[in-house]
Amino acid sequence: RGWMGDGQVTCEQAMINFDMAAFYANWVATMSDDQALSCVVDGADGTLQSSSVARPVANRWSITLTSQKSSAPPPPPCYEPSWASPINVPNPWKTVVGAIPDVVPFTEQPFGGFPGDPTWAAAYIVVPFYVYKYYGDTRILSENYDGFKAYLNFLWLNGGNGLATFSYYGDWLAPEITDKAMVASFFHVLCVQMMVEISTAVQATTDVAVYTKQSQQLIDQFNALYLNTSNGFYSGGTLTALSTVLSAGIVPGPLVANVSSALYQHAQARGFLPYTGLVGTRYVLKALTEAGSGAAALAFVTATQEPSWGYMLAQGATTIWETWDGSGSHNHPMFTGGVGVWFAHSVVGVKPTAPGWREIAFAPDAAVMPLLGTASGRFDTISGTVEASWQLVNSTGQGRTLTVDLVLPVSTSTSVWLPLFGAAATSVTIAESGQAIWKAGQFLPGPSGVSAASVQGSNIVVQIGSGQFAFSAVYN
Repeated sequence: RGWMGDGQVTCEQAMINFDMAAFYANWVATMSDDQALSCVVDGADGTLQSSSVARPVANRWSITLTSQKSSAPPPPPCYEPSWASPINVPNPWKTVVGAIPDVVPFTEQPFGGFPGDPTWAAAYIVVPFYVYKYYGDTRILSENYDGFKAYLNFLWLNGGNGLATFSYYGDWLAPEITDKAMVASFFHVLCVQMMVEISTAVQATTDVAVYTKQSQQLIDQFNALYLNTSNGFYSGGTLTALSTVLSAGIVPGPLVANVSSALYQHAQARGFLPYTGLVGTRYVLKALTEAGSGAAALAFVTATQEPSWGYMLAQGATTIWETWDGSGSHNHPMFTGGVGVWFAHSVVGVKPTAPGWREIAFAPDAAVMPLLGTASGRFDTISGTVEASWQLVNSTGQGRTLTVDLVLPVSTSTSVWLPLFGAAATSVTIAESGQAIWKAGQFLPGPSGVSAASVQGSNIVVQIGSGQFAFSAVYN
């Protein structure tokens, strides 16, 4: 069954590790097939009526259900009451035009709801967005663009011309409970933020302005609803609540430090264990690392108590579980999304910064590097193979040496972020293949493919092209 929530939180790590372009193109096409395009709500009782119903249907390469051949309206949202507890569901729906189900292919009862929970239905925008980022594919955006707009309009109208708050599942199977409404609202904001970039990619200039304005409106509504300005808490300060808003840039600028501190303190109070569910596990490592707490993120990853990935391993697991205690499915992807991305972006330090890997950043987390000492990875991208490895010798004090080896595809460019580790830029010497490129705080032109270097914050950033590079940085 194609549960959309699991699919959207894991899609980025899947694209890092596998060739997913064709798979996701097919799945997104099925999402489009399953989108409600002409149903309207008519009547105080919330009945759905239309003279030409376009309802969610089974996979177009599969059978057609008898009920789908009739002219009857689509079924109302269906839930399995043993595990779903809907909140804030409009009664009646303002519209269902543009709605996406929880499960695609949608096969009516008993799996999932229609219209879908905003966290699950978000896959219709989140998955194509990352397909564009990792494969440079604008076709998947342009072919589904009207569908994206219809879905966002569905959320907007059912949020009373504003932020959607209806939800069924929340942060699914989390040990600590986050407000379901906040989780759903977060994905409404996130989808509109992504739509700004999608509109830019398909050159829909007018829509860029529309969604930029709408994004800020939704963020303002979100903070008015869920932010406690006195303590920097969202939804009681859970790991999920704090990590999601930090990851998406929802927190007002003056409060970012407070919210980041609240996230670290709560992580510490939880023993640096992921008390998070489907949603929070996707974002908590990223949020901690970006807030300067990469060491805390590493503690999450290396923990062996319940709840943790290490606990699963200690119990003999060879696949990822649906629940931290092992009581559910023992072959479930949802807890892999955040950790898979974190390994690539923050440990190995490689991520695309332009669609299709045409531009790349090498930037391992400076707090993680001294704790691990070394890391390496290989990524088969749409632009070619990217290889990266680094090693830190004498991880503290004078005489520290960092070596970095990179192999980069033709027609790509890369920014190499080398941490200062608290040293002055003037005390660091950097060489590429034995030839100095940085000394006494200055860039030294010379080696082929190395075009510039400068100090940016607590890093020396070297600009390079394609090819094979071997850097060494000595901290005197």
